[in-house]
Amino acid sequence: MPDLYGYSGKILMVDLSAENITTIPTENYLPKWVGGRGIGAKIHWDMVGPEAKAFDPENVLSFMTGASTGIVDTRVVVQAVSPLGYPVESFYRSTMGSHFGAELKHAGWDGIVFIGKAAKLSYLLIEDDRVEIRDGRDLYQLDTYATQQHLWSRHSPHHKISLIGPAGENLVRDAHIQAGDHNACGLGGFGAVMGSKNLKAIAVRGSLGSPPIMDPQAVLELRLGEADIHEPNPGVGAAAGSELELAGKTGDARIGMAGCFGCNQPCGFSVRWLDGSTVAMASVKCGEFICCSAEYEQTGEWVGKTQWKRITQQGLLGITGQPSFREVIQDDVKGKFDEPITLLHNHVITEEDLGIPYTYGTHEFNDMFNRMIAFRQGVGDALAEGQAKFCHEYLKTPEAIRDYELNGMRSGIHGFCPGFRITLYRSAGFLSRITSTINAGDQRGLYHFLVPTYPLFRENAEEVGRSLKAWEWAYVPQTVKMMQDFKSSMDGAMRCFFNVGNDIMGPNLRLFQNIHTAITGMSFDEDTEKDFAESLWLLERSIQARQGHTREDDWFFDSVFEEHAEYGITPDAVNASLDEYYPMRGLDLKTGLPKKSEYSRLGLSDIANSLEKDYGIALPT
Repeated sequence: MPDLYGYSGKILMVDLSAENITTIPTENYLPKWVGGRGIGAKIHWDMVGPEAKAFDPENVLSFMTGASTGIVDTRVVVQAVSPLGYPVESFYRSTMGSHFGAELKHAGWDGIVFIGKAAKLSYLLIEDDRVEIRDGRDLYQLDTYATQQHLWSRHSPHHKISLIGPAGENLVRDAHIQAGDHNACGLGGFGAVMGSKNLKAIAVRGSLGSPPIMDPQAVLELRLGEADIHEPNPGVGAAAGSELELAGKTGDARIGMAGCFGCNQPCGFSVRWLDGSTVAMASVKCGEFICCSAEYEQTGEWVGKTQWKRITQQGLLGITGQPSFREVIQDDVKGKFDEPITLLHNHVITEEDLGIPYTYGTHEFNDMFNRMIAFRQGVGDALAEGQAKFCHEYLKTPEAIRDYELNGMRSGIHGFCPGFRITLYRSAGFLSRITSTINAGDQRGLYHFLVPTYPLFRENAEEVGRSLKAWEWAYVPQTVKMMQDFKSSMDGAMRCFFNVGNDIMGPNLRLFQNIHTAITGMSFDEDTEKDFAESLWLLERSIQARQGHTREDDWFFDSVFEEHAEYGITPDAVNASLDEYYPMRGLDLKTGLPKKSEYSRLGLSDIANSLEKDYGIALPT
């Protein structure tokens, strides 16, 4: 590929065991896999077998950018076998913002692939073409703030850093990867995967600027077009009238918008309390308002210092707040903030189990609880194994297992799903969860009030919207496929949903795809985008298939059907929806396996051949 626009042209390959650093040409994956999630998935398929576990040295941990990264966006997708899969650990992905991805691109790299395990705690230093594995033992058990301070003083305050805290080093399965001071790769437990590789941090400084752009003027005009149609971010708006906003008005805190490189629409607040009572190490993102809403119902305090300290501390420790905190201490499975459905409130786990007094929403309790998990103290050692193992193998009670089933919900062979209020998305959300190829992560963004604006439904938008809002099954298979493909497209181009904006749906849908074409000079029209999205979904489904995934795994726990039967979530309804969805994906109705004809149609016959010859899977024709 003689002219490579929008990409740096090379990917770092770091073997931590052998302390060997090589490069992979990005063009090996272009234009078929586009970037980001597509390239990362193909690398995983090529390099990781189905028997690999999350903490095995053979597990490949990749950080991939896209053509937009470092130009109009900064998104990075992280992929590996997740330690949160239960009972089967399986491939997963998560994304993060900040300035790290842009800096990596400006250093001349489209991504990083880690394999192996370092002999001692280490960090990776990248300064353009200078790449070194450095001794990181002096960073042992430091929190994320202190680690960054050490690395900035050692190198420069301009280095952008992705790193783990004590939770990642201690293999807490909910550990996240912190990126800068207010972003994180929060899903999948990839902080623990970094910890298993003795990798504390990645510090990057780039001086090369963005790679060449095919049509800079077109990119500028399209980007201005995106900015013109943005509406205020609804997540940030959720804090209106809060104590946090009041603190800014009264001068108790300095409040600012928290955005990433290239962001048109910041998705959070950055806070610094002027009395020095807490360190501002994270921003309040829209997702945090769910946790804070539950605390408000109990304490009468909205996004105040107590909650801010919790969010900040979880960032410092490098522990993800959602699985470890929300599902044990508070949950919103039905949105009943005044009746928390949690292990504590249902007396499945008690103060005696915790070994610490339980006072809902107080900083003292939050501090003890988070530290117990991050440092594996007392019952925190069991909690650090993740909600699934904690309920199934530590508590072992029917009540605890049911709590897991309703909060986490089953997604095929994986068993772990973040609890993003699945009921908000109604019937479409349930089908999306059980057919997602990445631990049901694709249900995020399945906004029932946005779907009807998509061109596919424009002529009957009112009817579609009414059906989806009423828990009906009409249009659900088409909706789910559309949203999964849409998210795949964004994750290939590596655009942030908030940066692109809700308003990019509907009549403005082509804007971000056209930006990708203007950057790269490669077609990303409706046909090529559809081909990529369907190819990526099929590749990820193939990763599942070689682990034994069939139609039987596209299902729910019995308790989920029992809990949601009133909404029409019944075995017959789900089966009927699957029967309609499978042909859209080229799947066999009986087995749920992809058909050979689908692989052939998408130019992926080599993957079909591998499934049959290497893994003994008989694919339907």
